[in-house]
Amino acid sequence: MYQSIKEQMENHLNDRIFEKAIWKREHEGDRQAAIELCQKIIELDPSYSEAYFYVAVSAQELNQNDLAIDMYTQYIQRFPVGPQIQDARVNLNAIAPQVLRSLDAKPEVPNAAEPAADPNAAADPNAAEPAADPNAAEPAADPNAAADPNAAEPAADPNAAADQNAAEPAADPNAAEPAAN
Repeated sequence: MYQSIKEQMENHLNDRIFEKAIWKREHEGDRQAAIELCQKIIELDPSYSEAYFYVAVSAQELNQNDLAIDMYTQYIQRFPVGPQIQDARVNLNAIAPQVLRSLDAKPEVPNAAEPAADPNAAADPNAAEPAADPNAAEPAADPNAAADPNAAEPAADPNAAADQNAAEPAADPNAAEPAAN
């Protein structure tokens, strides 16, 4: 219960600081104060997405492009479905298109909401078989493994030398009798 109350108080505090940052920027024109207030929010709560975006916009308006690029980049990476994602991408493209291209070129990071594959989990019997690697070496046969009664007999190698110690193969009762001469 204490943790819940603490989180509510922190959220309320961050919201109040953010409101003050908006007031500083919008009504007083003090973009630097807005940046500093939002940076304090990020320090207290790194998941407060609006603070990243607001720092970026305010920095861009002050021609502090390095800070703006950093904050837009963090916003895009941390909050790919955030409420200002389109504006962040447009604004970043306006000041650093190469940075946006490099972000787009990187492979997507797995969504944190999706659990990572459990290597100890049982295989899904309905999953498709992965394609065989044509360059992979054949696994060595296990000499202690029991033969699969349903497996087809391997074709005889005509170039292999006969094993002198091998038992005679059992006669096939369904085979035709050899003709007598």
